[in-house]
Amino acid sequence: MARMKRYSQTAAAGLLVVGLLVGLYLLAQSAGWRYDATSDRRHSLAPETIQVLDRLKEPVRALVFDLPGSPGLARTEDLLKLYARRSSLFSYEVIDPDKDPLAAKKLGVTRTGEVVVEAGGKQEKVSSPNEEKLTNAMIRAVDARKSTIYFVQGHGEFTPDPREHGSLSVLRQALESQGAFAQKIYLAREKDVPNDADALVIAGPAKDFLPSELSALTRYFKNGGRIFYAASAEDATNFDVWMANHTGIVREQGLVLDPVSQIVTGNYLTPIVQSYGFTPISRDFNLVTLYPTCTALKALPGGTGPRPAVLGESSKNSWLETDLKTLATEDVTFDPAADSPGPLWLSAVYEAPAAGADPKAAEPNTSRLVAFGDQDFLSDQYVNLSGNLDIAKNALNWLLAKEGLITISKPKPAQSLLLPRPGQSFFLMWTPLLVAPGIVLALGVATAIRRRRLN
Repeated sequence: MARMKRYSQTAAAGLLVVGLLVGLYLLAQSAGWRYDATSDRRHSLAPETIQVLDRLKEPVRALVFDLPGSPGLARTEDLLKLYARRSSLFSYEVIDPDKDPLAAKKLGVTRTGEVVVEAGGKQEKVSSPNEEKLTNAMIRAVDARKSTIYFVQGHGEFTPDPREHGSLSVLRQALESQGAFAQKIYLAREKDVPNDADALVIAGPAKDFLPSELSALTRYFKNGGRIFYAASAEDATNFDVWMANHTGIVREQGLVLDPVSQIVTGNYLTPIVQSYGFTPISRDFNLVTLYPTCTALKALPGGTGPRPAVLGESSKNSWLETDLKTLATEDVTFDPAADSPGPLWLSAVYEAPAAGADPKAAEPNTSRLVAFGDQDFLSDQYVNLSGNLDIAKNALNWLLAKEGLITISKPKPAQSLLLPRPGQSFFLMWTPLLVAPGIVLALGVATAIRRRRLN
């Protein structure tokens, strides 16, 4: 009877402990209590992200375009659950692009795994999402200030208005979806570039600029102006001379031919870029971009101060063809005496301190320019091919200083690979196989002998 009583008390105590643990678990779940014991804090948000979420004043929604069961989707969902748990203003939705291709097309999603962050009618697209990218996209999406982007006109440039040829209307719509205000400007009618200009787009000028226009551009650029330039491969203008004088980026004469693009696109006059320089524009960028009838760029040799850097370059098999008459024949080959071998710069970036800028300031004012050797890749006909629109948006975001607003640093994952020494390997192998079972067996035999003696 006494033994049965002890068993009952033990069972009741066990049930009480289990009930207490279950109650604490349910209470922690309802209250949102969590403790992340991982060394790299993989199940927690960074303080920077928490600060952004706590300051939200309007709803933010993340749309994840991925396939069910995808490993990448599981990681993204785990991260977005942390965002939603922290703020009631943050929500997310998973969309299968195979079942709802119209939604993906509407938002310009071209790859599975991409996330579109929406807030107040603005969208920010994120590829290969992680916490830093998602938080920065959220910051840009809730930014109430609209950037003003002027498309320079009057020299045969492509226009942001819809039309049959030479239209940049798709690019304009993409910029406006990010909260930018895009409009045309004729520099010949202006004494100076307007003060509200956050960036200028000069896409494919075919005629020279007036001296007064170049003077206005010089004043604008030296005082922290931002210029996006896409050259007309067939038409060199005095803006190319201006660019070389102020940034050191030289526009070459000729067209880039690429045998690789002949295989991929069927046209060797459409060089493909798969290699990108180490710039904020191309960071984590892994899409192919195509440039129909493109010329090459290079850095002006010599000089001191800030230097231009390559953004995208052609394959090593490409070359710059300087004798354009041979393009009409079938015998087009590389001429070492006249042509420049690849890889060639097809796009470049330049940044320098603005006039009067304080170099010790947290965010010193700088002048920035992005140059491409082709304007056709921006047109409605080609801009949606592969990563063309993405590289254009990345470049404009860099010009607008929106390429990344915060940097999130988390502890690096602890080294999980254990490499024991030979003696340790012997101990680790035989302890669970022989030592531990032997100890248990010995204790069992000793207990049995003791009980038999007591009886």
